[in-house]
Amino acid sequence: MKRILRGRLLAVVLAFSMTVPVLADVAETVEKYRTSFEKRMNAELDEHGKAARDLRLNYLEALKKLKGELGRAENLKGATQVLAEIEMIEDGEESKELPADADFRFKRVREKWERGLTEIRSARSKKLKITVELYLKALDTEKRRLTRAGEIKDALVIEEEEKRVGDLPEVKALVITPEPGQPVDEDLQDLALASRGAKASGGKEADLMILECSTPDNMKLSGHLTPSECGRLAQKASCRKLCLTHFYPVCDLKDVHAKCSTEYNGELFLAEDLMEFNI
Repeated sequence: MKRILRGRLLAVVLAFSMTVPVLADVAETVEKYRTSFEKRMNAELDEHGKAARDLRLNYLEALKKLKGELGRAENLKGATQVLAEIEMIEDGEESKELPADADFRFKRVREKWERGLTEIRSARSKKLKITVELYLKALDTEKRRLTRAGEIKDALVIEEEEKRVGDLPEVKALVITPEPGQPVDEDLQDLALASRGAKASGGKEADLMILECSTPDNMKLSGHLTPSECGRLAQKASCRKLCLTHFYPVCDLKDVHAKCSTEYNGELFLAEDLMEFNI
């Protein structure tokens, strides 16, 4: 079987709905991106906040109506349970689990309320996720452009914004955490492959492992591998051959082969246009 590699990245321009003019000053560019992003985020939070408030008012109205029905039916225990629920919701407290002997109508009203909350939260998460992904793609596109141009300091400014966004509480809430007890390989946490769910075991004892190696070790960019990281990953997987590809121009100024070889003792190749492997 043959593999044909192209050693350089082909730039792909990603359309971003929050259009921002290209500015010479990278700080101004980040500020423009951020302003547009925050405007969209706030609009979406306001939209779903209003939906949640409307749902709460409808729930309270249904509870008060039910309390009256139970009172007229002289079901004082049921009416008292509903009244306690009304007071908790009006005070902004979390609803407690309903008593086993709660009236079936109370259970039905509560189920409708909880289903509505779940739908609102789900819709909110989906919209916020799309907005965050668009923003991060726009930042990543600009970071790649700056890196290919050799503007590493400016690229790091973009990366700082990426990290800031990732630390926002709303964004952290969207991140899927590992299941309890699921092992996390610390050596792979910051690798581009690991960030997409891949594990070193996926290339265990492979005949050929191909890894992107965008920047030298001293110019590490989030979401990309460096020569040392590639070497450690390949060594961990015990692959027979390793081929590095996807180099940014700044790699031409460093001995990528030598740096990777300090971590990997197998056969090492640097990709070139139309390179072929027989495996």
